[in-house]
Amino acid sequence: MPSPTTDISAIDASFGCTDGQEQALQKIIAQFQLPVDKMRQIAKDMRTEMDKGLGQHTDAALRMIPSYLSEHPTGQETGVSYALELNGANIRILQVTFQGRGKISTRQQKFTASETLKHGDVRNLFDYLAECVGSFLTAMGTEETITMGFTFAFPVNQTAANHGTLITWTKGFEVTGAEGRDVVDLLQQSLRRKHLPVQVNALVNGTVGTLLAHNYKSLDTLLGCTFSNGTNCGKMCLRPNMQLDRETRNVDRYNDAIVIGRGVNKFGESPPVAFKKRNFHPPPSPAYYEKLEAIPKYDGPPTPSSEMIVNTEWGAFGDDHRSYLPLTRYDNALNRLSSNPGVHIYEKMVSGLYLGEILRQIVLDLVDRRLLFVGPGGQQELGRYSHEINTHNAFETSYAGQIEQDSTPELDDTRHILEAVLGLGEGATTLTDRKMVRRLCEVVGVRAARLCAAGISSVINKRGAVEGGVTISVDGTIFQHYPNFTSRVHEALRELYGNSVDLINIGTTRDGPGVGAALAAMLNTKRRTQTVAQ
Repeated sequence: MPSPTTDISAIDASFGCTDGQEQALQKIIAQFQLPVDKMRQIAKDMRTEMDKGLGQHTDAALRMIPSYLSEHPTGQETGVSYALELNGANIRILQVTFQGRGKISTRQQKFTASETLKHGDVRNLFDYLAECVGSFLTAMGTEETITMGFTFAFPVNQTAANHGTLITWTKGFEVTGAEGRDVVDLLQQSLRRKHLPVQVNALVNGTVGTLLAHNYKSLDTLLGCTFSNGTNCGKMCLRPNMQLDRETRNVDRYNDAIVIGRGVNKFGESPPVAFKKRNFHPPPSPAYYEKLEAIPKYDGPPTPSSEMIVNTEWGAFGDDHRSYLPLTRYDNALNRLSSNPGVHIYEKMVSGLYLGEILRQIVLDLVDRRLLFVGPGGQQELGRYSHEINTHNAFETSYAGQIEQDSTPELDDTRHILEAVLGLGEGATTLTDRKMVRRLCEVVGVRAARLCAAGISSVINKRGAVEGGVTISVDGTIFQHYPNFTSRVHEALRELYGNSVDLINIGTTRDGPGVGAALAAMLNTKRRTQTVAQ
């Protein structure tokens, strides 16, 4: 397997490049290099924008939204709580048993929202969610009143720990009658119509849930971030009466963590996996614990803690200051073709939804210049095109992952992707073509990892968290499955912090959004009970 090194500048004679190919490739590599000084500057600029967003600047690109969740779990909480996740078309219901000492067990059931529901009336959608909850509770044999957290992966204006109004639908949803309304109230009304004994008392997004879930097992967790939030699996059942999907028991405190710095988990390095075709989605906003005194915009009720989880909305970093980011002509081309040109600039440089399209733009540029796919000795008058390679988003990020992992002598996996999947035709690529494309995949992947490290660094520096040790909880297909991504982030952090990187842990959390929502519901219930008792 290719080395995970971030030194990708060298092009040796084994590539077999012509002078023109080598010069073009070196020029592209130079544009995508992100030296440590630039990473530090990006982290500094992002911190400036974070401070602006925490204040009263309504025009700040980073919105820095208070979550109204201020408690740190202790890891000793025990009991059963429930969660409902609505993440695009994917719906999941979980029963989470918190066992103390950072251990949990979960049972869950998955459903899918149909296209009709995604484009219908709001009551139909939320009634279906209630039906899914009812089906799960029936399968579990649960009849008593339960508390539930709601993971809602769409933009909301959070007004309380368990309330928020929908700003706009994303991810292909166009449900009428919902925007501007409280999504928890809508769900609670549907649950009442179905006569279900459920009280929804927590509203979180995916990264808030991931942060809370990892904080339960690692008490120094500061930041939760997601780089590509999962996949759309077309095999999920459309009916609310399927069998329980799986049961997980006695999850060890650290058995899901890729711990970087102070040690390695019992699995060692993340094992090689077949990187299957995946439908990447834009990541939700990373979240972290901020001191209340540093959040001038917060005007809610008193909190039981001196800290609060804040949604950064850092995908919008660079929207109002393009000079913050090292944009290339290929980033600009992607931005123009995107569904939201001019916004979420940083996200478009690190999210799995976009990395493949950046690569497609580079490949097309080289083909236009007769530097790729022109046959042995440049025998073809023009570089080879196909309908697929000319189609927006046709070069999926998952293909880049497979190409990076290709260790066959003739790069046969790369050949299959280019010639068969992307339709260039049998024999259309040379080994030199394939080596060039693999190097381009490495270039784009390394830059994304280093930009990710710069974002993580901005939060670590803002909180001055390195000295005492800190854990970062990460989720998403890029971290979990993209080759070498985690090791590249770690290498970039080592450049930024030297030996102090040994105090930074990066861990992944299984079922983080749902587990975190269930934990938020439990914490909110406990706090309300204590308030009433006082």
